[in-house]
Amino acid sequence: MYKVISKYYNKIFPLKREKIDFVINLMKTKNDKILDIGCATGELIIHLSKLGYYTVGLDIDEEMISYARKRANTLGVEASFINGDMLRLNEYFQMNKFDVAICWGNTIAHLNDLNEIKKFISGCYNILNPEGCLSLQVINFSKIIKKDSFSLPEINNDYVIFKRNYYFNSEKKLNFHTEVTIKETGEVFGFDTIHFPILKDELLGILKDEGFNSFKLYSDFNYKLFEEDDTSVIVNCFKM
Repeated sequence: MYKVISKYYNKIFPLKREKIDFVINLMKTKNDKILDIGCATGELIIHLSKLGYYTVGLDIDEEMISYARKRANTLGVEASFINGDMLRLNEYFQMNKFDVAICWGNTIAHLNDLNEIKKFISGCYNILNPEGCLSLQVINFSKIIKKDSFSLPEINNDYVIFKRNYYFNSEKKLNFHTEVTIKETGEVFGFDTIHFPILKDELLGILKDEGFNSFKLYSDFNYKLFEEDDTSVIVNCFKM
């Protein structure tokens, strides 16, 4: 999927100012170190690096990381990118390395089960400094599992049409079907991936068990407070 859409990714999901401000507001000082887990094409990391912040982006998709590195090089930006697995944070980084870690865009739903999510959260805890901040964004699956199917808003611009639908397959697993139409060529690509429907309360329970506290929940990057019927939830919390 990402090999196909990597060069269109920034057209599908353009970086918005509210995301930049949101992560900056998570930091205590200009010298804070930031890790973006599931950074995709690295636009947020590149922008923060241009502003003078120490940043690292990590993504498991080699095509995305390759694109990010090339773009940073073209712009003359010193941004660090790692092609790696979010479950191996302790192998890539020393303890107490970062002040802020973010994992947005429903990335954690790509993990297989609660045990993997627990391992990931534990890794985040280890690489954060004391009182470091972790910010997670995930689909509000409590809303989705009540239905047989659910569609996220269609993205339709000058470059692509991007459709996203959830449904339970014959094995009762949550299938995420995406379809992208490239307007320039007329090509249509469809992809299916399995997402693990981590529920908000399950996620909060794991975060508490791993030592995080001071939870703040939002539904978007404009600081709208989360309500149970919202489509996504952003959890900000801190290492004890």
